[in-house]
Amino acid sequence: MRTPAHVSYVQDYLNAVLAAARAGDWDELNVLIDVPSFVDFYIVQEFMKNPDVTFSSVFMTIRGQGDMRRLYMGPLWDFDLTSGNYDVLFGGVPTYHPQGLLVHRNHLYAPLMQMPEFVASVAERWYEISSVEVAQTIAHVAYTAAQFEDCFLRNFERHLIMGERSWNIPQHVREIDTFQGQVEFLITWLETRAAWLDEYFSQVL
Repeated sequence: MRTPAHVSYVQDYLNAVLAAARAGDWDELNVLIDVPSFVDFYIVQEFMKNPDVTFSSVFMTIRGQGDMRRLYMGPLWDFDLTSGNYDVLFGGVPTYHPQGLLVHRNHLYAPLMQMPEFVASVAERWYEISSVEVAQTIAHVAYTAAQFEDCFLRNFERHLIMGERSWNIPQHVREIDTFQGQVEFLITWLETRAAWLDEYFSQVL
């Protein structure tokens, strides 16, 4: 049961995390947050270029007792607008390009991405997983599309949305009016995104 004391505690804890991040206090952050979960959360959101991370659907938990208490990022949620499937953010910022960074627009990650220690942790983790886990993720898209193609096609027979205008989906994506065309677009977008992040993080290490 949530009480005013619980709410006050969480607010104070989050304010302490944000203050340490804005101050660039890496030692204090390591006491307050679980760095690996923050790194992994960032990589997933950045790889998928998820616009929701800038304004909604960001979840976190405070776990542990005493000196082991930390703020953890996750669970992950809400990826329907990712991977080139969203036109522009508020203020006219395009998000559909597979190039460029996005997660720094989140008010918590903005100061973190100014900290060399955090950026280096992200870059090291990216290169740890990019050749296997990221590649497997992209391959899984093709596998899933082929394995369940009949199911997906029946969906579009019932819901006549292919090629139709939908909320804030870029015009060039709406114009792809076949299931296979959409699959090919997604795979190409993810491959291009992974290659861009490879190049970007190579400049960090």
